[in-house]
Amino acid sequence: MTVNSVVDEVGQGAQIDAVLQSRSTREAVAERSYWHPNGFLKIVLDGRSGQSQVRLHVWPSPVRDDDPHDHAWRYRSQVLAGALLEVRYDEVGPGLGAELMWRHTYRRSGPGRFQLDAPVLVNLREIERRVYLTSMASHGDATRIHRFTPAITPAVTLLAVGPPQQAHSSVYRREAVADQVVSPRPTTAGEVGSWVEFARAAQCST
Repeated sequence: MTVNSVVDEVGQGAQIDAVLQSRSTREAVAERSYWHPNGFLKIVLDGRSGQSQVRLHVWPSPVRDDDPHDHAWRYRSQVLAGALLEVRYDEVGPGLGAELMWRHTYRRSGPGRFQLDAPVLVNLREIERRVYLTSMASHGDATRIHRFTPAITPAVTLLAVGPPQQAHSSVYRREAVADQVVSPRPTTAGEVGSWVEFARAAQCST
C-alpha cells in the first residue's frame, strides 16, 4: 500500500471513526502518541515506530518557529483545519545567501526518548515558502529539509508516512548540542478523543 493510498483511505474516515467509537482504541492510540517538542500533538492513529504510520498532527495554538529538519521516511499530508506555513531549505556551499547551522542526528533511543547529538556545521539556505490552506496536500521524502509552523490555529493535518528509508533524521540549530535526550510529554485518551473528534468534524465540513 502506498503512502498516497493510505491518506486516501483514511480520508474516508473509517480509522478516525474507530477512535471515536471505542475508549479502548483511544487509550491504545494515546499510548503511542505524544506532544512533540516543537509544540504539536502527534496522534498515531495506526502503526508503530519503525513502521508505516497514519497520524494526525495538531497545533492547538501558535508556537515558536520549528527547527529545520528532514525525515527518515516518505510522507504525504493534507490540511484538515487551519493553515500551515512550510519553509524549505537546502544545504549549500559557503556564501550563496546561506546561514551557518549545526546539523544534528536525531533518533529514537528508547521508549519515549529521543537522542540529539553529533553536530556538524553546515550552510543552510532558504529556498521556498508556501502556505497550505484547508484541503491542500503536501509531500516529501528523506531529502526534504523544512520546517512547519501554524499560520491559522487550531491547525490539523492528516499524515501518512512510509517505512524508514534511513536510520535517523536531522535537526538543524544555530547552537550546537553535544548530547541531549529529548523526552516528549505524553498525551491522554481524553485529549486524543477531543482532537480526533475535532478533526472528524473539520473533515466533514470540507
